[in-house]
Amino acid sequence: MNDLELNSPNSGVLGVRSSCPSLADDLSFISTSPVQLQRLLDVAYSYSCKWRFKFNASKSCVLTFSAKCNNQKSEFLWHHGQTELPQKESYNHLGITINSKCKLSVAISDAYKKEIDTRKLLFFGRICRLDYDALPKKIFLTRLMSFMLRMSDKQKGFIPDIITILHRYDLADYLQKWLFNGTSQQKAPGKKLSDEL
Repeated sequence: MNDLELNSPNSGVLGVRSSCPSLADDLSFISTSPVQLQRLLDVAYSYSCKWRFKFNASKSCVLTFSAKCNNQKSEFLWHHGQTELPQKESYNHLGITINSKCKLSVAISDAYKKEIDTRKLLFFGRICRLDYDALPKKIFLTRLMSFMLRMSDKQKGFIPDIITILHRYDLADYLQKWLFNGTSQQKAPGKKLSDEL
């Protein structure tokens, strides 16, 4: 690890070197130039030869990040020993998809969306359990009826969000039963969703 750090002195943030983040047997090499990255690959290959183990080069690839929004691949060819490493636009590293365009992975984006949806459903469940005399419940019911009767075409906010979320997770029947009965014997939708996740 020390050799790798010494061979990539320009990679890091605020003077903290980070050219080789690693976890267990997973390594990532970060460099500011193609030549510097090849140097890191050579150091790793030499080390593996010295200690008689092999890196699985078929699981490796190169991601190129650029300030420019072009998708041009570098003409530089990287090698780990005799194996040429392909350039890719994205790679799954430790369960997280890293994208050369610096976009959040779909898994992370979905996880955030589910967390937000769960919290909105939990809030909806609280509103459902309020007494009918409670002002927040009266406001909610007024806006819900306005939305359902299409009295307000451009309504935004919690009501359209909760309707969309209920349909997304097949929970729309919860709202229908609640409106029809005034109460629901089912588990609150946010709790049901969090149990499923």
